[in-house]
Parts: sequence; C-alpha cells; structure tokens
Amino acid sequence: MDLIFRTPKRVRDQLLAKGLCEQQGWAIRPAGEQEDIGLPESQAAYVVEVRLPGSRRGAETGARKRLLKVVGKHVPVTIVGGSLVRAQASEPLVTWRVIRESSWQSRQGLAWLASLRSQSGLADEQRTIGVAPSVEEAEVLERLELQRLGGFEFDRSRHGVRKSVGPMANETDDDRNPWWNGRRGVGLRLALASLLMFYGWLAYDRSVLGRLAMFAPLTVAAWFVGNWYMSNQRRHWLLRWAAGTLIVIGSAMPGYTWHQQNPYGVVAQSRSVLLTLACLALLWYVPRGCWFAVRQTWISRHAVGLLTVLVLPLPWVLPFVGSFLKFLYVEDTFGIPADSVSTPIYWTGASALLPTLGCFGLLLPPLALYGWARRFHWAWEKSIVSVLSAGAAVMLFVAGGVEFMSRTSEAAHRAAHDVVHATAPESYFGIKGERMCVQPLKGELSVHNGPLPTDHPLLAFSTDGEVLYLWDPIRSSERSGPDSVTSVQSTEVSTYAVSDGERRCPERT
Repeated sequence: MDLIFRTPKRVRDQLLAKGLCEQQGWAIRPAGEQEDIGLPESQAAYVVEVRLPGSRRGAETGARKRLLKVVGKHVPVTIVGGSLVRAQASEPLVTWRVIRESSWQSRQGLAWLASLRSQSGLADEQRTIGVAPSVEEAEVLERLELQRLGGFEFDRSRHGVRKSVGPMANETDDDRNPWWNGRRGVGLRLALASLLMFYGWLAYDRSVLGRLAMFAPLTVAAWFVGNWYMSNQRRHWLLRWAAGTLIVIGSAMPGYTWHQQNPYGVVAQSRSVLLTLACLALLWYVPRGCWFAVRQTWISRHAVGLLTVLVLPLPWVLPFVGSFLKFLYVEDTFGIPADSVSTPIYWTGASALLPTLGCFGLLLPPLALYGWARRFHWAWEKSIVSVLSAGAAVMLFVAGGVEFMSRTSEAAHRAAHDVVHATAPESYFGIKGERMCVQPLKGELSVHNGPLPTDHPLLAFSTDGEVLYLWDPIRSSERSGPDSVTSVQSTEVSTYAVSDGERRCPERT
C-alpha cells in the first residue's frame, strides 16, 4: 500500500540531496490542487509517497513514524497530514491448459469418453498460459500459436485448450457476485465445512444402514457444490458430481475418523478437538509472524550469510552441549567422572541436538509476536512490544535450557532408583549402566574410598579404562556413610553381570 504525506520544500530538498527516497523506495512529487490541506503554498508544496508493507490498520501512524525516523535524522520536520492511497487490485489471471485432442472424438459412442478424458486433465500437455478473465478461447488459441516455448509447437488440429478448474466467482468482479462468493463468504464456507465435519462425527455411532442414510443427502449436496466449484467452464456432469463428492465427503470424513480414533466420551473428544485447533492456530500464527518479522529487514537481505553464521558453529556447539549433559547425568548425579565413561560421538551429538533445537525453537513465538505487531505497525525501535518480545525470548530460552537440564537429571535419578531396586537402568543417549559384581584377583587392592563391596551388585558405566569406577546403591542411601563411589584398578579385579532382581552377589570359586 502507499501513503501520501504533505511536506514542505526544505524536506524535499533534504530527501533528494541525501538520496533517501531512492534508499527507501519512496516517490516525491509536487502536490496537486486536490491534495491541498489549507497550508501556505511554501509549506505544502510536495507530496511524499511512502511504500509500507503490512496491514491497513495503523498504516498511517506507522508510515508517519517511519518518515519522521528517516528524515528527522537530517532535518527537524513535522509531518502535517497523511492519507491512505489504496492500491488498485490487480486483475485476476485465468490459467488455460493445452490438451491433446483424442482420436476418439470422431468415433460414434466414444465422444463423451474423449471429452471426459480431456476435461479431467488426463490429456494435458505440459504447457499453460495465463490471461485476463475477459480473454475468450479464440484469442487464447491465437496467442498459443504465436508462442513457442521449449520447441513446443501448438497445432489446432492436434491440440485444444481448457480452463483450470475453479469457481466462476474467481474470474469476475466481486461487485457482481453474490456476497458468499467473495471474502465475506469465507466465514460461511468455513462454517459449512465445520458442520459437515460434525455431521461425519455424528455418523460414527450409527449402524451401517444409519450411516448410509446419513451420507445419502451428501450425494445430493455434492451436486450443488460441484456445480459451484467447476462453474468457470462447462464440464461433464460426472466430473462436477465427482468433484462435489470429494469436497463434501472429504469435509465429513475427518469428523468420522476423529470419533473413531477417540471413542472416550464427549469431554475427552472436546478436549482433543480444542488441543488440535490450538496446535493448528500456532502452526498458522508462528510461521507467518516470523515471516512478518524478518521481511524487508537486514535479516532478509543477508539471509544466506546469516544462515552460514548460525550453522557453522554447530559442530562445536553440539559436542559441548552433549558433554555438559553427560556431566549432569554421570558426574553430577552418581559422582563418577564423566571422562571415564566413553560414548560414541553420534550419541553425544544426538543428546545435544534436541535441547539446542528446542531452545532455539522457543525463540520463534516471541519473534512471531514481534512480527504480527510489526505487521499492524505497533512495533518500532524501543517500543514496548519490541522490549516485551525480546524479554520473552530471553526468558523462554533460559527456561528451555533449564527444562532440558532438569530432564537429564530426572533420567539419571530414575536410573539410580532402578539400581537401588535391583533393576538394570535404561540407556540414555549411549550412556548405559550395568549392575555387576566385583571379585578381587589378589589379596591387597589399591582401592580409593574403600573397602570394596563384594557382597552386593554395584553400578558401572564403563569397564574399558585403567580405573574402574563403581557406584554403590547401599552407600548412596546412607546419608552419613562414606562416599558412594569406589574406584579400583581394573587389572586387579574381575567383574561379572547379574540379572534383574538379584540383590546379593553369588559366590564364585
């Protein structure tokens, strides 16, 4: 959209001298008589046309602030008045598709089949042309004969044209259409689709005959829907009815399937529906808001370089995050040095990938909030919306990091709980603890934090190193007892695994 502002001559001179109009994509011209707002001619001599993306609501205020921000850095200025110039809507284009004429067209009894084949798109060639709705078929054929794309030669004896499927309302002026065909009818069409979905939901509890009786009226409604949907060109009745059937049945089947997958009562189904609608709303709100936030900004102009800057550090960031989570799991919970536990590098990266992507994903909703505010011209530098969006992004990022660290600690405590109850712990991104018994190979052992327990199973995460670190579940439950971690030289002992449920080590000779 364009907004026009009246400015004095000195502002025009500053804009032209510094090339601000060219940088911002603005146009400046002398003001006409119809644009006079009662100011002296020396002050209201020129009009600046400001191109501003976004919503029409608040556009004048947003353009005024943008103009004052750019011009005010160079010259003191007061914008006197402004008005919205509605851009003329572009005329819609109609797509015509080239089709191959069939030899069945001249055969008796098969002409209808050839017509059905061409109208359904089975005879389409890989060539289209877009023209205004007022262009007739004869003129379309003439234009195709004059064009030659990729060596494709249009021949009227072998080729024909057909319109792409669509309602007649898309090719005519909105003023000449019933209100339900325009933008005001979108709500009505969505309401009808919702009613059909609820209709399908009701049909699930019926018997087979009841379902057939309920879906029978839909076949009649499909005739009217198909006539509307394929009204831009005359087509075979079978195609119109089939298109309407697909639309109507396709709108009713989600409700039927939903009831089939959630037969747990109205309350549970209503909760599931509301949750799904909320997720769909977020899927619509977040991507569009993020696009509104970055379009026509420094980020969009340098997207390729910025993406490189964000991706390149990942090979260093992911191992660091994975090592930190490994430290939380092994050393912070069990007291065993994290360096003594060896895990494959791909597990380390996998354990860090989800938290890293999750934390950055939490930045998208605040960015979307800023984008929607920017679309409605509520956000600018140092505005309350910008401050709130930045604050919310920082809070969500920190909260996400704390949540993922808490999940790692909870997984480690669950593993400790399993060991205490004589059960093997589950693996956590390549970190696999095993319950094992230890038997000395000689009389004297170099044990740290001894004595070495040999009568009950201990927990070990790795037996490959020179030093074997063992976690004692009995010592961990004694608050005033010794440290629960014992270490011994791996060459001085032998180890063997025990089964779940065994709380005592069997004697071995």
